Amino acid sequence: MIFRRPLANAIPRAAASENENPSFTVWAQDGGVTPNMPLLPLQAYRPATFQERGVAVPFTTPILAGTRARNGSRGHVELIVPNPSGGRGYYVLGCNAVRSLCRPTVHDSRLNQLVAGLPQVTPAFVRLAAMEVAASGLAGKPAMDSALASLDRDQQEHVLAKFALLGKLAAQIAPEEFDADAWQRAPTAELEQQAHEIVVKFAASFGERPEMLSMALGSLAEQLAPLGIAGQASSARIPRLLEHLASLQTGLAEWMQDHSNDVRCELAEMVVAAAQATTAITGTVIAAIQAMIDDAPALLRNLGKMRGRLAELSGRPEWLLDGWDLVCALWRASEGPDQQGAAITEMAQLVPVLPREVAQWGAANGEARHAAAGDSIRFDRDWRSGTATLQLTARNERLRAMAV
Repeated sequence: MIFRRPLANAIPRAAASENENPSFTVWAQDGGVTPNMPLLPLQAYRPATFQERGVAVPFTTPILAGTRARNGSRGHVELIVPNPSGGRGYYVLGCNAVRSLCRPTVHDSRLNQLVAGLPQVTPAFVRLAAMEVAASGLAGKPAMDSALASLDRDQQEHVLAKFALLGKLAAQIAPEEFDADAWQRAPTAELEQQAHEIVVKFAASFGERPEMLSMALGSLAEQLAPLGIAGQASSARIPRLLEHLASLQTGLAEWMQDHSNDVRCELAEMVVAAAQATTAITGTVIAAIQAMIDDAPALLRNLGKMRGRLAELSGRPEWLLDGWDLVCALWRASEGPDQQGAAITEMAQLVPVLPREVAQWGAANGEARHAAAGDSIRFDRDWRSGTATLQLTARNERLRAMAV
């Protein structure tokens, strides 16, 4: 693979760090690329950390499909763009160099500006930026309505999480005083007041001030809101996305059964393997979070230390599931065997690769092995001939409207 015309302000190089295997190899001379120089073999790219992999940015411009953003080495946000030709490798470029690559939509131009100004590139920050742009109507009315509804739902889930957390703590501290069944059936203002008094009284026994406790629980509920809390009345955002992921696996299994001779079954199997690994590791993380919440006395006695640990853990599902919303939306939007087959090809290009970092998160050995499935899902492979022919396809506005 050779980049025949280097982009202005762009850096054609590997998406990995200098100490990692490069995602592509390119020979340069006099600041440019020499067309006929031999290339070294391509190495499978698997980032070491989620920060290195970056965060999926929901651009609508077709050539930017699959683009990720990450914190650059010089303090600037950089974009990792799959090779526009559909071949091997990536472009790594600054946000201000996007117009050297393509003419982005108005939506993408505005989203790119917001991403470039983020204090830190995380799935939560990028999602909020994307929702803000979509809510302005730049991706069409369906996407605007969906974004506004999602923002309202986020606020409701924060309130529900704080409510559910308070009741869960009270039920553990004073099970004989607090009616947990009544709380789950029909929570009332009186039950909420009782739960608050129980928690405050318990915290006061080891010197925790009520106002500090209220602030700490509010912060904790905000961190846990996307995950939901056991006993919460409605499903939170992360569980909803996991439901979409489970539905995707079921749908692909049925498709493979009906199209067992289709060459794209190999692609579908890899998508399913990656989805299974992601689901399993996410479930492990959520179980660890719920276990900490289930030990109310320990949580309240060590709230300062536990909050930091919970903040770290609660951010992991966001990283694990980052990028899967588009993959699931592609499958849900496809109708009939032909569209589903085309969707599988595109989904295989967009499946997020799990970094080696997940091995440090307590994943079982089997999960860690499956986590490497993304190494085999390449942007450039024709599954009939092995040549670089697959093309990236559009990330359209209808899919933006289906975002979780």
